[in-house]
Amino acid sequence: MPPSVILSKTAAARLAELPDAERQAILSAIKDLPGRFGRPHLHAGLGIRRLGHDIFEFRASLALRGLFYWAAGRIYIDRFGSHDDLQDYLRNVR
Repeated sequence: MPPSVILSKTAAARLAELPDAERQAILSAIKDLPGRFGRPHLHAGLGIRRLGHDIFEFRASLALRGLFYWAAGRIYIDRFGSHDDLQDYLRNVR
């Protein structure tokens, strides 16, 4: 059974602010994420990369990424933005 996906309040608010095309790209990636996470040959299209122990990034489009945590068998999506936005966020959190 694929893991469940949980959106943080920050991610849900950002999703609502995105233009329709970007929102659709994110929703499509979120839909594919549970079935592909942990299966390297399948997740290549999402560009999933480990950024820390349980912190990962996925690609929704060339310019738009998502940040998620893997914990307790669930995918917790924390935020969306450019690769640089997510790197800046992680630098400030650590």
